[in-house]
Parts: sequence; C-alpha cells; structure tokens
Amino acid sequence: MKTIKYFFSAIVLVSLIACGEAKNEEQKDEKTELLKTISELEERLFANTEKYDETAAHAIVRHYVNFAEAYPDDEKTPNFLFKAGEVAMSLNRSGEAVKYFTELNEKYPRFDKSAYALFMVGFVYDTQIGDTANAKIAYEKFIETYPNHEMVSDAQASIALLGKSPEDIIKEFEAKNQQ
Repeated sequence: MKTIKYFFSAIVLVSLIACGEAKNEEQKDEKTELLKTISELEERLFANTEKYDETAAHAIVRHYVNFAEAYPDDEKTPNFLFKAGEVAMSLNRSGEAVKYFTELNEKYPRFDKSAYALFMVGFVYDTQIGDTANAKIAYEKFIETYPNHEMVSDAQASIALLGKSPEDIIKEFEAKNQQ
C-alpha cells in the first residue's frame, strides 16, 4: 500500500514539474513573439521618413505597453515605456504619454532616461494639454529630483513661460534685447 502511495505521489510531482516547464516554455514563446512584433512595427514605423504610419504607431504603443505589463522586470521594459510615451505624444494621446512617462520615472528611477521622462511629463502638460498647474508641478519635481541634470535650465525657462502667449514672450525677449 505504501508503494502505491509513493507511486501516486511521484506521478503528481512529475506532472507538476512538467506543467511548470511547459508554462515557462510557453511564456518564452509569447515573449519572443511579442518582441518580434515590436521589431517589425518599429521597422515599419521608422523606415519611411516621408509618411507617418499612424496605424503602426497606434499598434506599437499597445505592444510596448503589453510587454511592460507582462514583463515588468525585463531590461527592455523601461525603454519600451519611454518609447510608448514618445509615440503616444506624437499621436496626441497626451494623457497616455503622461501616464507612460510617469510610470517609467516612478518604477525605473535608475533608467538613464528616467529624468528626461519626468521632464516630458511637464512638457506634455504644458504644450499638449495646456494644464499649466500640472506642468509647473512636474517641472518643479524634475528640478528638485534632478538638480544637476542638463535640462534644469530648460525646466526653469519653461516654468517662467507658463501661461504666456507667444506675443508676450516676444515682447519680453525684445525688452531684454533693448537693455
């Protein structure tokens, strides 16, 4: 009786191990397929500089985000989030761009474009959404978080220009040049 008990236990254990290995293999296949699709879409989107393929742009954002959600610990994820933000911005999907840049900055603070992503949050609020209050908050957070970053002066200048019309900016510029 003990032999049968051990036999069934061994079968269950072998089955569990086999299922786990099959699942890992399936995940690897899905990841490989997703990376292949992303690569094909990038080639399609960036190969033709004369005509912007909006369909490919929408698709690539979706695939970048799918990858980031499925593989948050993968080394490609922060870069895909950054690219998702850039492409979403180019499609005037401003809210999504803010979301992807913010997620990148918060989840991957050591990524080399993390500081730039936070700057872009302010930029999108400022130039695309027209939300000067949130733009100022983002720019100030950028300056506070990355005080030695090369774009601090750009963030400071952006704050100084928030809410001003192009005419007002030109008048200020002319006034400074006359002094």
